[in-house]
Amino acid sequence: MLTGLLTTKPAENAKPDGGVALGRRPITIQLLALPDGTRQVVYRSEREDRFVYGMRFLFPPVGAAGSVRILKLDGKYPVSDPQALFLGSGFTLEDLSLGFLAWKSQELLGLDTHRDRTCWRIVSRPEKSDASAYARVEAWVDQEYLALLRAIARDAEGNTLREFDVRGFQKLEEVWMLKRLDLSAPPLGVTTRLDIQNAKREE
Repeated sequence: MLTGLLTTKPAENAKPDGGVALGRRPITIQLLALPDGTRQVVYRSEREDRFVYGMRFLFPPVGAAGSVRILKLDGKYPVSDPQALFLGSGFTLEDLSLGFLAWKSQELLGLDTHRDRTCWRIVSRPEKSDASAYARVEAWVDQEYLALLRAIARDAEGNTLREFDVRGFQKLEEVWMLKRLDLSAPPLGVTTRLDIQNAKREE
């Protein structure tokens, strides 16, 4: 179980879009491996009125065909709009799924560096069935640890829609996981930071 904060604020010299909720929101993230090999990630947050908001992301087994499924918190109903903003932050539900990592069209551009780390630079393109808001995503993947360090999502004209920047990792027992992820969303005029403040293995 991970606990953390989503902090959304105006980008420099930008006016936030009206649909964005600025401020800080506490969240919990639950990571589960199901018996059939499917992996599940649950994002959950409780508002001041005690309404619990959340989403389930179901990832196919490693190496298996299939795309990420996004379900409502009860796990029964699919989300109709993967471009909806999560808790009013700069993250869409598609962003949280990082579904572009599983797109079939992947092109290796070669080696590059990011924050003094040697990375594979990869361009991913969606198929129609992926129902993505992005025409392409450029990603920097650490060559040694195979971890995503940076990604830029663009539209068909090459405009930047989202920029992801992983700023830190932490180790839970023998597993490395995210510590901080910064997201820039130029069309919304905001930046959002996901900080994982506490990580513990569930019994």
